[in-house]
Amino acid sequence: MRRVNVTRDFEDAIIRKPDDVEGYSVYGDSLCEQGNVLGQLVALQIAMHRTTEPSRFMTLRRDEERVRTNIEALLPIPADLRPQLKLRWRWGFVHRLELSTTFNADYDARSALEPLFRHPATRFLRHFAVFANDRCPWLVPLLRDVQLPLLRGLDLSEDLGLQQLRDVLPDLESLSVGGGVLSAGALCWPMLRELRLNRVIGSRELEATLAKAPWPELRAVRLIILDPRAMARGANEEFGAPDMTALFTLPELRQIELGFGEWLDDLLAYRRDLSSLTDLTVHFANPSALHCLASRASELRGVTLVLHKSSIDRATAQRLHQAVRKLVLVETPILTSSD
Repeated sequence: MRRVNVTRDFEDAIIRKPDDVEGYSVYGDSLCEQGNVLGQLVALQIAMHRTTEPSRFMTLRRDEERVRTNIEALLPIPADLRPQLKLRWRWGFVHRLELSTTFNADYDARSALEPLFRHPATRFLRHFAVFANDRCPWLVPLLRDVQLPLLRGLDLSEDLGLQQLRDVLPDLESLSVGGGVLSAGALCWPMLRELRLNRVIGSRELEATLAKAPWPELRAVRLIILDPRAMARGANEEFGAPDMTALFTLPELRQIELGFGEWLDDLLAYRRDLSSLTDLTVHFANPSALHCLASRASELRGVTLVLHKSSIDRATAQRLHQAVRKLVLVETPILTSSD
């Protein structure tokens, strides 16, 4: 009983300070004393994190790969799921888990995945990504039952029950949705710090949420929205740009990616000072907006700016290149990115 309580104390310390490497180090020492191979992986990955010597890093990396491979082989993952799962580790535990598959209607995905989610290696899982072509009815019940205390990030191929997930994960900080139509109220997580909408379909519900911008801590936003004009087009209304004032004036916003050209105009109109930004990506921008951006060069010195090469003339590119921290001009369509 004492060992169980000690283990719980170590876990609670990590849960209180999930980004403090010392908590993992102390827990790893305890696991090593118990003969748990996870403790060895904790020690190796923390040593890799701390070392500044390239030769020692390579030695540690070889040992870490051997130990991690052995641990992954012993994890309770069904053989048919192993090719579809990608595990990313940090300090001895799974930090991010990615699942890319489509289950047959009669496949019990919840039972297949639950042992992995209850395993000590996934106790401190921070991010779960699901890329599937079905509605994943198992997702909400699974996350409700396993209760992962540090899960703060979701990366979903579409709206896979976001309203229900909001009740299961009320403290979500990072959300990425990769397509489809979002249900009303699907994005109302007050603690969100990162929001990425990649090729979702514009709707009046989405417009209403963006207009409210109910994320006071939001630091990064990606808006790649198909047919954004539908967001402000009713049955008898002419198009009017969605009101993005609240979103673009959020004080903590640092990274912005826009897939609708007119939104750059809105950003420049509503945000009085661009100097707090660190990254700005614009997929389609009109020349006048880029000229306006260049006229505010003094606010861009700390910004990494990514633009499509065909949308900017040479003179404006030179002005921006001299102003920003880094200017990236891409030739291939940026919208093909799924990250």
